[in-house]
Amino acid sequence: MNRFKDNAGREWAVAIHVHAVEQVEARCGVKIAGLFRDGLAGLLELSADPVKFVRALWVLVEDQAEKFGVKPEQFGRALGGDALEASFEAFVHALADFSPSRLRPAIRTLAAKTTPDARPSTSSNSATNSGASSESIPAG
Repeated sequence: MNRFKDNAGREWAVAIHVHAVEQVEARCGVKIAGLFRDGLAGLLELSADPVKFVRALWVLVEDQAEKFGVKPEQFGRALGGDALEASFEAFVHALADFSPSRLRPAIRTLAAKTTPDARPSTSSNSATNSGASSESIPAG
């Protein structure tokens, strides 16, 4: 469940571990541990900012991207609509898997209740579908 396909048909696996947490925070300013606080307020905030979310996601899949020969801007361009939604779902499952086993069911339940309306926006006002360049999406 920690896998998703982008709009180019590439399959990505999302895994979160301590080194990834450190890299995401250092390169994107996203504190993975903070996403669980206050009823998942941090997760909701991240889901409402597709550019920030895709930057964090890039850090998590960058090694795979190198093997695929995918550059950050190509990755950003291939995420929108259903692919962006699927990537967010994979991210949430990876977050649960990163957590201690005793907390996983509660995280998945809370995330399922909280995230259906809070997935990354794919409206015409979002950065992923606007005229803004996606070349700058993944920072770092």
